[in-house]
Amino acid sequence: MTLHKLRHYSATKLIIAGVDPRTVAGRLGHGGGGTTTLKTYTAWVSEADQRAASGLV
Repeated sequence: MTLHKLRHYSATKLIIAGVDPRTVAGRLGHGGGGTTTLKTYTAWVSEADQRAASGLV
């Protein structure tokens, strides 16, 4: 485990937990109000959600 991977893990868990993107961005030191955070981390969450949904069919 690297510090960078831990950073990604932390951000992803915060988003999954429903923490707003602006707060997650602030914790990561991202500027721009959460745009970078959303583009980077919500793709992982969406992908996981699609896998979970396809498992229910």
